[in-house]
Amino acid sequence: MGKILVADDDQAVRHVVAAALEAAGHAVAQVGDGPAAVIALDPGSFDLLITDLNMPEFGGLELLVFLQDSAHPVPVIVISGSWTARKRREAEMLGAVRIFEKGALDLGELVVVVQRLLSVR
Repeated sequence: MGKILVADDDQAVRHVVAAALEAAGHAVAQVGDGPAAVIALDPGSFDLLITDLNMPEFGGLELLVFLQDSAHPVPVIVISGSWTARKRREAEMLGAVRIFEKGALDLGELVVVVQRLLSVR
């Protein structure tokens, strides 16, 4: 299974997402902000990033930009409770492979999407 980094400043969301992914057999690490995610994203350290859109200092959009400039980009799933049409388009243009709404986050669907993404890598 895959190595996944979950970056979200909401500890409860991080833990729920991580628990669902771990139950499916994935190795999951968790961080609470963008700078910690950048430090954790050493080349080859993770197969997938799941990130919140809005976090202190910088969030999902900035992580997408960072990964585009990285020598070892990974697929990124973005979750958020506060989407605007502009931010959604920007996340898609920056390479987000999937976007989930926090308020309607279906953990089963998230696990299926993660497994599909990792199976093609």
